[in-house]
Amino acid sequence: MSRKLVIPLVALLVLLGLILTFTRAPEPPKRETPNTADWDAFGYQLAKSTDSRQFNVQLKLKADAAPFRARLLLNHQDEANYYFVQFTDADIEIGRVENGLETRIGTRAKAGLPKGTSDIAVKRRTSEITVVVDGALTATAYDDTFSRGSVGFGALDQSATLAAPLKCQRVGEVCFADDFMRAETETGGWEPLVGTWSINTLDNPSLSSNAFFYVGKAASRGTVVKGEWFWDDYAFEVSCQPKTDKPIGLFFYYRDESNHFLFKWDAKMRLIKALKGQQTVLAEKDIAFTPHQWYSLKAQVSGNVGQIYVDDRLIFEFTDSHLCFGKIGLYTEDTVGTNFDDVQVTSTRRFADDFSEYAANKWTPLGGKWMVIGEDAGGKSERAFAATAKEPAKAVAGEADWHDYTLSADLGRWGKGTAGLCFYYLDEGNYYSFQWDGSTGEQRLLKVVDSQPTLLATAKGAPPAAKHRVAATIDAGHITIRVDGQPALEEWDRSLKSGKVGLYAENALSAFFDNVAVEFLKPKEPLLTVHEVFAHEVSMQSWSGEQGDWEDVKQLIKGKDVVTHWHRADFRGDMDIELKLDKPPATGAEVMLAVGVDKADPNSGYRLFVSNPPQADSPLSLELFRAGQLVSRKALPEAEAPDPLKTPSFRLSKAGSFVVAFVDNEPALEFRDTAPLRGSKAGWFANGVEMKRENIKIYNDSVFNYTFQQATTDWRATAGVWDVTNRWQCDPRWSFFSGVADSEKDRRDLAAIWNKREFQGDVTLEFYAGIKMDRDRGMRYEYASDINATICGDGRDLTSGYSFLFGGWKDTKSAIVRGDKIVAETSKVVIPRESNIHRRWFYIRAEKAGNLLRYYVDNELILQYKDENPLPGTRIALWTWKVGVMVARVRISSEGGQVKEIPGSVTPSMTCATVYGEVPGRK
Repeated sequence: MSRKLVIPLVALLVLLGLILTFTRAPEPPKRETPNTADWDAFGYQLAKSTDSRQFNVQLKLKADAAPFRARLLLNHQDEANYYFVQFTDADIEIGRVENGLETRIGTRAKAGLPKGTSDIAVKRRTSEITVVVDGALTATAYDDTFSRGSVGFGALDQSATLAAPLKCQRVGEVCFADDFMRAETETGGWEPLVGTWSINTLDNPSLSSNAFFYVGKAASRGTVVKGEWFWDDYAFEVSCQPKTDKPIGLFFYYRDESNHFLFKWDAKMRLIKALKGQQTVLAEKDIAFTPHQWYSLKAQVSGNVGQIYVDDRLIFEFTDSHLCFGKIGLYTEDTVGTNFDDVQVTSTRRFADDFSEYAANKWTPLGGKWMVIGEDAGGKSERAFAATAKEPAKAVAGEADWHDYTLSADLGRWGKGTAGLCFYYLDEGNYYSFQWDGSTGEQRLLKVVDSQPTLLATAKGAPPAAKHRVAATIDAGHITIRVDGQPALEEWDRSLKSGKVGLYAENALSAFFDNVAVEFLKPKEPLLTVHEVFAHEVSMQSWSGEQGDWEDVKQLIKGKDVVTHWHRADFRGDMDIELKLDKPPATGAEVMLAVGVDKADPNSGYRLFVSNPPQADSPLSLELFRAGQLVSRKALPEAEAPDPLKTPSFRLSKAGSFVVAFVDNEPALEFRDTAPLRGSKAGWFANGVEMKRENIKIYNDSVFNYTFQQATTDWRATAGVWDVTNRWQCDPRWSFFSGVADSEKDRRDLAAIWNKREFQGDVTLEFYAGIKMDRDRGMRYEYASDINATICGDGRDLTSGYSFLFGGWKDTKSAIVRGDKIVAETSKVVIPRESNIHRRWFYIRAEKAGNLLRYYVDNELILQYKDENPLPGTRIALWTWKVGVMVARVRISSEGGQVKEIPGSVTPSMTCATVYGEVPGRK
């Protein structure tokens, strides 16, 4: 036998072996030879046209005898082009008629409709059709051939009829928020069904941080609901504060008292499904809440997949065919009362496929042979999507307008061939792809634009093992590839703005793909700088308005004396700074934006200069400097210059290794830094231009800003009482977040509250605080002391980290304490009891950068300490001793903060150790 014949034979044997390893999954519906559609036989009646791409159709279908065949028409363009949903006594199918030819698409429901009347809803979304029968999802198809058009109904030989006219409901994005800031008599559209529900309001609410919340009281099954019957694919989040150990919770997909889903929490967390009056516990965990603490509860549903979160931690994930649509609701079984606040409902998008169920048309094959293979073992589906391809082949899914997302998938067993992912796929001439060569281990990031391929980045990796998790993220042009959680490739490119997702195979006998997921990135939100309630009060402007966030510094820049403005916060990681002008820069005007600057050297970092120089050929000149060296320059042509009739904007973005300048949200120049700078300061100046300071925006995910306008779900009190209370007994109008010791004698010394988030690496804590007035102890604040904080702690013990005491030891000194040992102290800076501190707010700043700790009071460095063995803790606390402290604002920046503690992981009765001694924790 010749060698030429041996190689194909070996390849064939390998392929057969792989196929025999897996039992073929149940066959998907065959792609039938299209039949000619028979319009006249069904006697269709068109009911209504819609200009919406997303809508629901409700119908009551009546069939007195079997057999019967009825059809609902969707997106009817004409008699030769439309979708249909066919209902029979044997099954339910979805089909498409295109150019007069009829083809079945999507999954087929194995059971048909019974005799009698059936309640049916068909949900049409941009590229999806879903059929709901008696509250259960029964069939799904993915297709975007037609949109808009008419709906209609028909039945073969009049074998079925409509018991009521068709109802067509246009649907859009779900967007609802409620902070209950209104009069007590206003319901806000909430429907109390069981129990008493009312708005609780503090005195003088217009001068309070957070004066409103919703209170529910009921002995059993207290229920209030809100929303529309057709709400679906949403995330419902609410802040909740139980007062006792009685059950609390939230409803989602609530249709009525007999049909809904409920997350219920007391000593256990339970996920409960009510169907036709029968309740079933779908899942439960032995986790209890702590009374008087605030928690964030969230139910998120997309398609037939539901998720329950508490404090951003995933508690339950489940799949259920009755996740179709419904309202939201709040739940309590407490006659004392349960507090709710900060309701938010937003639409969600989710795409996931583990190939346990075949959905025809969910993936569109483009070359090669694609099939679902696998088996059901032990009640669990073990399947994957397999591709055999010699030439480049793809399977694509999703919608062309998808953007800013992470596509991830398990890749495995592609031998010497190539496998990978596609993203922002528009057509065969426009897409991005990640490709991993199995023979050489080379990893490639490519783009194809107008059918022209370009290699964007490459890396030499190891040949692939059995299975790898690959993720591609594209965020406003910043592309990152991660393999098994580790960075692999990075590039910045804005050639394509959106597109579908896809799987890629080439020269592969059998490449396997599984657990495909698309996660859409949250829109960037600017760092909040204004507290509107207090912004106009002179004594509070240092922390409530824009001016308080910026420090003005006179500097020599480009040979000119200018006043630069530097933000007080530290910004670690990726960030953007944006400036909007009232009108385009005049001749001679200049703007600077700076990020990644080292505090010790204001001329370091990345600085973008935008100017309109005299006698220039172009209206704008852009120059980008890295650590004082010019790295990129561009004279903006007239066609790219800001519209003189509009307000222009300039933005400097630092994303991974890239620094990009934008003009009116379009990239103007970019720079890749092989050794990115790690400075944390951001600043700007604007000379000769008209602008408002509030038009400076900063975007950064590493900064957490707390103005206490919302419930304190990010904080856990371990000692004392923490709530919004009055500061001045002589003026009861003003209320702020505060901490005071409990009234019980054995626990009245300490008030402490921990942030639930973990802050890794370098960390900066800033807060504005004052002493709570206590006339019983003196009229001149002779009791003032102990405005304190701890960083790098463990979330339980205040002596586990570094404590920063201001006016400690009865206001005799301030200190940095490592554990329970004083490592730096001063008696020169304490709380000035003798002066008028009645309305004073102190600005406290505690920093850890590497092994260096710095302590500032009112912008003055008072202490520092270098620790040769830095503490590893990640938690932050605020605390006081024997006084009440008012906290107006807190800001924390670090290299983490995205992970919260596990609910119930801290026992309420734990003791709290301090440098002053150990006291019982909050019960």
